Amino acid sequence: MNKLVRLFRQEEEAACAQLNSFIAYAKRLLLACCCLFVVACGGANTESSEKGLLGVGSSPTPTPAASPTATATPIVTATPLPVTPTPSPATPTATPDPTPTPAPGELFGPTLSVLSDAGSLSVSWNNSNASRYRILVWSEGNPRPETTETTQLSFSTVVPSGDHTVMVEAYDELGSSVFSAPATVEVTP
Repeated sequence: MNKLVRLFRQEEEAACAQLNSFIAYAKRLLLACCCLFVVACGGANTESSEKGLLGVGSSPTPTPAASPTATATPIVTATPLPVTPTPSPATPTATPDPTPTPAPGELFGPTLSVLSDAGSLSVSWNNSNASRYRILVWSEGNPRPETTETTQLSFSTVVPSGDHTVMVEAYDELGSSVFSAPATVEVTP
């Protein structure tokens, strides 16, 4: 009989421990929910004009504004300017594409000029506010580009005949880089 009583008490103590653990968990969960509700509704400060996450919170009572009084607005009339005819040129000239002007020190993509002459390829580009440049040349049928680095604004090399695609990557001192648009040229022997 004593064994049975001891076993019953042990089971009762284990059940109480589990119940106490569950109650402590439920209290923490309830506290977290209450905190979330207070934050969502605008906090505990009822004097605050800020709204909470749910947009419900106290807001100040609006003060009526004074009615504006009407004032006369002067009317301005434009004086027509004389029109001077512009003579049209005999041969129309193409309007160059505008080149964006970058901020001083801002890295931007180089604009390429690529020329080929009897087995050689010459590439030049504008200053891109870069400290160094990497030239990438893809030869026809070769998926990997030949690369060269330079600090100059031009590059020349001997290449086999065929189509070649060139890109220039401009780097600044921080290692940031920007590419030019690709340019393809045919090199003849």
